[in-house]
Amino acid sequence: MTDNGILDISSFGQFEHLVERTLNEPSFEVDVTKLNFTVFQSVKFKIQGNETKYCGGITSSLAQGISDFQTELNKVFSIIRYNTDNLQKLSAQDKKALELTFVINAGSTEIITNLTNLFKSIGEACEKIMNGMTPRQKTICVLFISSVIGGGWVASKVADNIHKENMEQISAQRTAESQKTENERLIILKNGMLNAMNKTQDNDLKEKMIDIESHGTKAYTEILKSASDADNISVSGLTNISLSNKDIQSIIKNPSEKLENSELTLEVEIESIKKNTDSLTVTCKTPESDHSFSISVNTGFIEKDETDLLFDAMKESKTVKILGNYKMRAGVIEKGNASSIIN
Repeated sequence: MTDNGILDISSFGQFEHLVERTLNEPSFEVDVTKLNFTVFQSVKFKIQGNETKYCGGITSSLAQGISDFQTELNKVFSIIRYNTDNLQKLSAQDKKALELTFVINAGSTEIITNLTNLFKSIGEACEKIMNGMTPRQKTICVLFISSVIGGGWVASKVADNIHKENMEQISAQRTAESQKTENERLIILKNGMLNAMNKTQDNDLKEKMIDIESHGTKAYTEILKSASDADNISVSGLTNISLSNKDIQSIIKNPSEKLENSELTLEVEIESIKKNTDSLTVTCKTPESDHSFSISVNTGFIEKDETDLLFDAMKESKTVKILGNYKMRAGVIEKGNASSIIN
């Protein structure tokens, strides 16, 4: 940390140390406006393939991909600052602060940009907007966002592909049998932060993080789509990730797990109940899991004697069964809408 309180993050190791302290030490606090992500001073996409296309030049498709990358990162900021991905909410000052400059190097097509100022703006927006959150929660949010934009999602997709094809390849990619690669460690850190946020009772925050990860995902997908015929794309952010054409095609086809709707009757433990004008927002979890999710209960549709069961269950620390429609991704419940409540 510098004399003026700035905490510089110039390597993955420093990022990892900060995340682990934030997750494991409840009393550890950081001013998110003092985080300086110099590790993002030079984010690179190195594209190799057809020499007539990817030898220091830039195709119209790639130019569009770069533009879309900027657009999606602007949406991430807009979600944090204005609680919407509508870019019309951005002020001229916002757009100026968020504007990225891209440099194209000769040889292979290497695209370089600096995201340091983007993260400075994100930190300032988090400090201003996320009222009611502890400094620790704000820090986790900023670090989670940086893990997504820094390549955590790409690392997750590559690891998933390897896992599905051949478990032995995971071990072969490690520098030593007992040492995880930086990409594997980044996945663990990202998931740890997501779990920490899921344990909060702030459902707006949870939904905001889902939207942020979605747009961070799309930012990278648009770059990959724009050079889908490349032999190899290397991404250097928080870590270094090398994508073969097979990886690129797989990610483009399946950028994220699909959201599925399921009619279920779940036995849940009630953590909190928030009263709204014509509904209840119930934060709960299943007895066998630490993962919390929200269920919306329409009080105009569901009778009072049923909603009373929710309050009784919370007061008495008992479980209650809720029949409803649940949105699930990769087997994980994100939210639900109740249709009936039973003992």
